[in-house]
Amino acid sequence: MVTQLEKGDTAIIDQIRSGALPSRPAAGLSEAKLAQVEAMLSAATHMKNAEETVVRVAGRLEGDLGDDARRADLVGIFDNRVADAIRAIPEQSAV
Repeated sequence: MVTQLEKGDTAIIDQIRSGALPSRPAAGLSEAKLAQVEAMLSAATHMKNAEETVVRVAGRLEGDLGDDARRADLVGIFDNRVADAIRAIPEQSAV
């Protein structure tokens, strides 16, 4: 299960949370281990969001580079796009 969470696969923990799988007996996890799994799940979710943001920014940067390159230097374009991407990251309370 830990390996799956590290890869962003939340199927097992989603089933446990929904009640489709019994939480403790089937998983054999202590409260501390379950808390660790939940923290890893949260980290995996944040990593997935960050990856998606980077892909989105790279796509936008590539698409806009022709127009922007005539008006600004590459560092400025990159800084602006990264700032836009950071503002687009979902708030923790919304996740």
